[in-house]
Amino acid sequence: MKPTTITNLRAGLFICGILLIAAILLFSFRLMDEIRSVTRKQLTLIVERYRDFLLSDNPEPALKIIEQIDFPIILADANGTPLFWKNLSIASNNRSPEAIQILKKYIKRFDEQGNTPIALELSHGVYQYFHYSNEELISQLKLLTWLGIGAFVLLALVGYYGLTAVRLSESRAIWIGFARETAHQFGTPISGLMGWLELLQEKYPNEPILSEIEKDINRLRNILNRFSAMGRDEELIDANVVEVAQEILNYMERRLPQKSKNIQIVFDAPSAVYVKMRPELVGWVLENLLRNAADAIQHSHGKIEVKIYRSEKYGIIDVSDNGKGMTAFEKSHAFRTGYSTKTKGWGVGLSLSKRIIQDQHHGRIDIVKSVVGEGSTFRIEIPLSKSTENSEEHS
Repeated sequence: MKPTTITNLRAGLFICGILLIAAILLFSFRLMDEIRSVTRKQLTLIVERYRDFLLSDNPEPALKIIEQIDFPIILADANGTPLFWKNLSIASNNRSPEAIQILKKYIKRFDEQGNTPIALELSHGVYQYFHYSNEELISQLKLLTWLGIGAFVLLALVGYYGLTAVRLSESRAIWIGFARETAHQFGTPISGLMGWLELLQEKYPNEPILSEIEKDINRLRNILNRFSAMGRDEELIDANVVEVAQEILNYMERRLPQKSKNIQIVFDAPSAVYVKMRPELVGWVLENLLRNAADAIQHSHGKIEVKIYRSEKYGIIDVSDNGKGMTAFEKSHAFRTGYSTKTKGWGVGLSLSKRIIQDQHHGRIDIVKSVVGEGSTFRIEIPLSKSTENSEEHS
C-alpha cells in the first residue's frame, strides 16, 4: 500500500472518529434538552394540581402532590423569599437567616441553569414561583457521555497502536526473511566468482584489473555478511566509527557517479569515536546515505560533507550534500517503506537504515535539515561505548 493511500486511510478513520464523537455529543445534548422539557412539563402539571387542591375546600392533598417531586424545588414569593423547599440539604424547618441566604443562592443557580420558574397564581395579581433543578440527572448524563467518549477514544488508541505494533512486527519479520534469503542466494554465485578469480590470477598474475575485481568481490562478500546480520540479536561491540566511515569513504570515492558530475567528499572527524555497534551494518547505512547524497546532486559541482563528533551520550555522524533538497512532504515520508523520490527507486534504503540504527543499535537517524535547492543533512546518533578506554583515552 502506498504511503499516500495509508495517509488518506488514516485521515479518513480520524474524520470518521470525529464525526462519531460529534454524533454522540449531539445525541446527548438533545437528550439533555428532552430531559429538561419533560421535567418542566411534569412540574407544571404538579403545580397545577397543587394549586387546585390548595384553593379547594380540602387543601391537605396539596402536600401529597408535592411529595411526588424527586428533584430539588424551592417555592418562593414574588420577592424571591423562600417559603418552602424540598430535596435539598437544608432541613424544611430551618428558617434561619443563614439558611434563607443559602436558599436564595440556590434559586439564583437554578434560574441560571435555564430553568425558568413556574408561576403559581394564588389569586388575582398574587404569585408564587417554583424554582427547580434537574441538573443532577443532567450531570450524570454528561458524565456518562464523556466516559463513553473516553472509552471509545481509549479503545481506538489501543486498537491503533496494537495494529501498528502487529504491522511493524510483521514488516520486520518480512524484511529479516527477505535479507536472509538474499544472503543465501548471494552465497553460491559469490563462491563461483571467487573460484574463477583464482583461475584468472594464476593465468594472468600481473593483470592489474584483477585486483579491482577482487576488491569488488570482497565487497559483495561484505554485503552478504550485512544481509546475514539483519535481525540477529548479536552483541554489539565497541568499535571506532571513524575507521568504519573512512573505509566506506575510500571505497565510495572511486565509485560515485562521475558522468557530468564532479563530486567532492569532505571528511571531518577526530582520530576516534568509540560506539556500541556492528561495523558492517553501520557501514551499510553510511554507504546508503552517501549514495543518496550523490543521487540528490544534479549539478556539475557537488559536495558531500561527512562530519563525525560526539555528544555526552552519542557518537554522531552528519552527512550533508548540496543537492536538490526535499519538500516538507518528502521529509515526512523519507523513511517510509516503499517511498522514493527516484524514478527507479525501491524505497527501501532509508527504511532499512532506520531499522538498523533504531532497532539494532538503539540510536536515531533523522533529517535535521533540508532546503529545496540547497541540500540536506542526515544525522545518525549511536550510543557511545561506556568502556574506560573510550571515556579516558578517546575523549
